[in-house]
Amino acid sequence: MLNTPKIESERSEIWLQKIAYADVIKHIKEMLGPAAEERGVKLKTEVIGKENYSINTDKQILGIILECLVANAINYSSSGQEIVLDIRKEGEYFIFSVKDSGIGIPKEEQDRIFERFYRAANAKTFKPDGTGLGLNLAQMLAQRIGAKITFESEVGRGSIFYLRIPRG
Repeated sequence: MLNTPKIESERSEIWLQKIAYADVIKHIKEMLGPAAEERGVKLKTEVIGKENYSINTDKQILGIILECLVANAINYSSSGQEIVLDIRKEGEYFIFSVKDSGIGIPKEEQDRIFERFYRAANAKTFKPDGTGLGLNLAQMLAQRIGAKITFESEVGRGSIFYLRIPRG
């Protein structure tokens, strides 16, 4: 979050490198596993059959984007629920997905969810201390590396966020 002004100014450089999907999963589990455990949420990752997937992108930026998406899923899920981080190949893209069964985003607020400081009404009630910066930052960073974030959500049923990132 502290790097947001630097990221917005686009002064930070993009460092492309080959990143193994397994390393991405390991990083997310190390960074957010304790928070998920503390909240009573199970963080599940799909790795089988994808061990050889590698993405050519900026490792730090990819990590921050996924941390934002997974942290949001943890924050808006209740104890006993599950979050699933997965990846699939689709043409010239890898598509990461972060699926939760948390509070979901009201349909009438979905078009504003990536705005800086914006939080859906049910999010403010469920977790009053959020900042409304995570999804905004994730979207800015995705654009920097030529990726796109989309989502599906239904109140009371959860959300699935997708990060579509070029394979090459």
